[in-house]
Amino acid sequence: QIATNWEIATGAERYEYLKKLSKEEPWEDLVPVVLTKPGTKEDPIVFKGVDPERYVGCTGFPAGSHEVVWLTVRPHRRGNDRCPHCGNHFRYELEADAHHH
Repeated sequence: QIATNWEIATGAERYEYLKKLSKEEPWEDLVPVVLTKPGTKEDPIVFKGVDPERYVGCTGFPAGSHEVVWLTVRPHRRGNDRCPHCGNHFRYELEADAHHH
């Protein structure tokens, strides 16, 4: 008998395959965020993660108001990161210890 894909898959490939079988998104941080409101200084758009920085592509509010502007957001900055075109405010918060290998 020949082994199936899921029987021989290992590592990230197996993780992705099993998540898709259970109808879950394997890489949540790659799913686009749909803004339902503009990010303000008092109420920014918050992203969470475990990496020391994250890249955010802003297209304005409503979505598509301007070309994509890529921002590098970091959790240790004071205040928020702000899009230079539309003024949307973003904040990046660490979910866990960022010390990883």
